Amino acid sequence: MIGIDLDRPCGALVQTGLERGLLINVTADTVLRLLPPLIMQPAEAQQLLQGVCELVEELISEPAAAASE
Repeated sequence: MIGIDLDRPCGALVQTGLERGLLINVTADTVLRLLPPLIMQPAEAQQLLQGVCELVEELISEPAAAASE
């Protein structure tokens, strides 16, 4: 399990991730949780990393108040 603790609520990332083919979860309002399979191949890990980075970069580029809506 991998947790990424962000400085703002990130629940909206779950739906955005699904729309982009990423299955992610948010816990404690600010923790992005990933549960990658143990049999993940390097190309799959790179795809996940790229997708999650894009989501987080978009989130942090928004003002904090807009991200919580």
